[in-house]
Amino acid sequence: MDITTKEIEQLEYALFEEEVRLKREHIELKKELKLLSEKLPQTLLSSHKFNIMMQMENIEKKIKNDLIMLARKKDEIERKKSYQRILDYKRQEQLYKAKEALAKIKSEINQKKSHPSYSINSRVVVHSKISKYEELYSEIKNNLSSLSIDQKLELAELLLENL
Repeated sequence: MDITTKEIEQLEYALFEEEVRLKREHIELKKELKLLSEKLPQTLLSSHKFNIMMQMENIEKKIKNDLIMLARKKDEIERKKSYQRILDYKRQEQLYKAKEALAKIKSEINQKKSHPSYSINSRVVVHSKISKYEELYSEIKNNLSSLSIDQKLELAELLLENL
């Protein structure tokens, strides 16, 4: 049920167009209702009166049903808007948490770099928990045994620079 803001705007515009159309239609129906109500006292036969009253009742029901339908559509659009706002908030929160985690990892790396005992031989590659890096990390870890010590040190330097 993921709906975009553009789709919500399109639904709102379609609802607005329908509201305008129904208002015009209701004006015509109310005019017809008024004519029927004026015609009712002038009618002598009870069967004709009954038919006029049924027409009036049908017109009133149509107007009422149209208004109920519009209210339901408005409620549905509001629910979709609320749902979209919740999704946007969750996305923003996830983005904030990811940025916060990345900043924490970078600060840990900087702390380790600035530590006085930091040297090429004692560098530690920090593994981030971001999913796309986990796969790369495991691949490098599996292939480390085939590298020489100098190549391992160069790789560690490259990884630290790119984090």
